[in-house]
Amino acid sequence: MTPVTHRNGGELLAAHLTSLGIDAVFGIVSVHNLPLVEAIEADPGLRFVPVRHEATAVNAADAYGRARGSIGCALTSTGTGAGNAAGPGASSAAAPPAQQRRPGDVAAYLVGDSVPFNLRTNFRPEYAPGLFVAGSTQLGCGLIPVPIALDGQPKPLDPRCLPWSQAWPADAAAVREHVISRPRVLAWMRRTFAAAFVALGVKLAFADR
Repeated sequence: MTPVTHRNGGELLAAHLTSLGIDAVFGIVSVHNLPLVEAIEADPGLRFVPVRHEATAVNAADAYGRARGSIGCALTSTGTGAGNAAGPGASSAAAPPAQQRRPGDVAAYLVGDSVPFNLRTNFRPEYAPGLFVAGSTQLGCGLIPVPIALDGQPKPLDPRCLPWSQAWPADAAAVREHVISRPRVLAWMRRTFAAAFVALGVKLAFADR
């Protein structure tokens, strides 16, 4: 029988993570996982990266693992904490694996708005053998003016985008005021939502029959 060399489950977890080639764990400290966090921080081969939300932990772990070519690791609490990580975890599991460039592949860099972004996100090597998607840059006017980079170099914001990004919140507020200031419109909206929920309830009631 192999003797037990770990004093607790936290040390066993840390040893197993390092054996898998993991060097960073993203997560949130809670009373439920504190012994695990302490064991991770005590291991010289691991570092704990604190974040502010479980979804952020999973997304960061996924991105770090893909960039490093290893397993991404996230640590959450129980209950609601684990529930917050479920959505990003499912998205990570459904996403295609990180593409590895092979000798002779043609590298492509996608520049544009939503279409190139989706091509970059969902591209699979079998779609176009011999093509390696090196990266993408999203161009165009977004809802919020943010700096963008082209080939790794910061690109100044298009001044033509600033009036639009500054005007749309005011337009949205005007539409809101137009709706809430009319009782008949609000009444019809409430009736529509109520009817939709009643229809959904009836459908669910007879779904298994």
